[in-house]
Amino acid sequence: MINIEKYRVVVDVLCKYYKITNFDLLYLLKNKECKYLFLLLLKEYGCLEKDKLIDELMFSSNKSINYNLKKAEERLLINKQFRDNYVILDKTIKND
Repeated sequence: MINIEKYRVVVDVLCKYYKITNFDLLYLLKNKECKYLFLLLLKEYGCLEKDKLIDELMFSSNKSINYNLKKAEERLLINKQFRDNYVILDKTIKND
């Protein structure tokens, strides 16, 4: 699977999980937890293209993406509910 296909699968699964359309993804990513899950899943499946995220989404620089990834990884270790949500999304992507 190429990166674009992986990216689409991650976006589709995230949208199905939160019961929104793909067009509402930008509004969903204003929520920290959703943004963190999105970044972790992109990183996990090797489709984290920082230039594309800066151009198309709300990230302003590589530094902000790296900062948010670091915070997401910390939350994954600390917060059980966040970790459970991540595992559910990860299993869903693997099944697709």
